[in-house]
Amino acid sequence: MTDTTNYWWLLLFSGIVLIGMGVAAIIYPLQSYMALCTLFAVGIITTGFLEVLFSINNHRHYHGWIWITILGLLDIGFGVYLINFPQLSMNFLPVIAGCWMLFKGFTAMKNGLDMRNYGFFEWGWIFLTGIMLIILAVMMIAEPAYGAFNIILWTSFAIIFTGISRIYMSIKLKKYKNNLS
Repeated sequence: MTDTTNYWWLLLFSGIVLIGMGVAAIIYPLQSYMALCTLFAVGIITTGFLEVLFSINNHRHYHGWIWITILGLLDIGFGVYLINFPQLSMNFLPVIAGCWMLFKGFTAMKNGLDMRNYGFFEWGWIFLTGIMLIILAVMMIAEPAYGAFNIILWTSFAIIFTGISRIYMSIKLKKYKNNLS
């Protein structure tokens, strides 16, 4: 795990990108679905790329690296899909965003359990973030008819919670690294 902590900043940067995406979507709620799809796609590609980098750099030291790699690659593919098919993406944005948030929620829960296994006492916050993401995702998928504003709002909150989870995890990894030094 000691070498894993050398790349804590990748998760920090990923979290900052996600929070920026979420805040931007809240600030500009009247943007078209096209703008949201593009913003969403670029952010997903970016975070997917950063997660793949993190997992590849830690594959020798982190037993769950393959799942982060697979989910990062899925994020990249999903983001490319959204960019290449914007009209189709606009029609299904609530379901697409809800499914993405569902995956991120389960990933956050798994990360929280991993953090617990590594002895972090505050693992519950990451796990709780995962539960919150899953709740938001189910709301998005179950009631897509709420309209564009609610889609943007719920997506923004889910993206912000994912970013917070990533930043929190990076801070804990940095603290762990500093304690080893």
